[in-house]
Amino acid sequence: RITGATDNLRDAATSISGAVEEQSAATQEIGHNIEQVAVGSRDVATHIAEVSQGASETTHAATTMTQAAAELATLAERMRAEVARFLGQIRAG
Repeated sequence: RITGATDNLRDAATSISGAVEEQSAATQEIGHNIEQVAVGSRDVATHIAEVSQGASETTHAATTMTQAAAELATLAERMRAEVARFLGQIRAG
């Protein structure tokens, strides 16, 4: 009887030991996966910040281009008026 009880205890201890090892491996894998998610989240946040910065720069460039186009249109109108005035003077003699 004592031998049987000892065998049962040894078998239980072996089973518990195996379960602890499996749980330890699973816990390590979970920890590794959490670390990968953290790195991925950090990368996504970095990319979002870069896209936001790019959008801001694009908006600034578009505003600058719009202002330059408006100035160019004003200059073109002035030039048209000057050419018309000049041609009017030439025709008038």
